[in-house]
Amino acid sequence: MDQGRAREVGGRLATSVDHRLLRWRTLRALAAGTIVREDVCDAGFELSRAASAFGIPRGVVCPVCAADALREVAFAFGKGLPHEGQVVGGTLVEEALDAVPDVRLFRVEVCLACRWNFVIEERGHTGVR
Repeated sequence: MDQGRAREVGGRLATSVDHRLLRWRTLRALAAGTIVREDVCDAGFELSRAASAFGIPRGVVCPVCAADALREVAFAFGKGLPHEGQVVGGTLVEEALDAVPDVRLFRVEVCLACRWNFVIEERGHTGVR
């Protein structure tokens, strides 16, 4: 089960869900043959492009293909942001959470070599400041 928590920050509800356990289970299922590589190495063109252009190297090899091509990219979704999300990175992650009244942020790891991708964390703020 994913680890989730909620707390109040400046009159807003801040939520966070860590998906590391689900990631681990997915990788175990892949190793056991319960799922196939095509099920998990399916990053679309836009996600791969965003990871290539804006992604931050994770500093570890891909858990699927062992390539040193694993990147982390974050997308913010909320009122006033593009429907497909806004790529954010670095200090802009915190700024995005603070700037938009109701925002969800998804941190995704993406392998540029095999197209593995997984949401590693969700964060959000709801309510007016």
